[in-house]
Amino acid sequence: MNRKEILLEELRNVRTKLLVFSLSGVLFWVSSGLISGNKLLSFISIAIAVFYWRKLDDLMEKLKEEV
Repeated sequence: MNRKEILLEELRNVRTKLLVFSLSGVLFWVSSGLISGNKLLSFISIAIAVFYWRKLDDLMEKLKEEV
């Protein structure tokens, strides 16, 4: 695999992780009315999603440089 294919594969993986942690953060936030500990889990999930969002931006920049 060349560098561009590796970056595209990593981009897909990061995008999937971002989606998972974003959705889990929203679900934990919605369910925090029922279980009080879910609000903390929501903040943790959203923080991880922000990390992956920044990583996604970095990968997009690398991919633009590659093209």
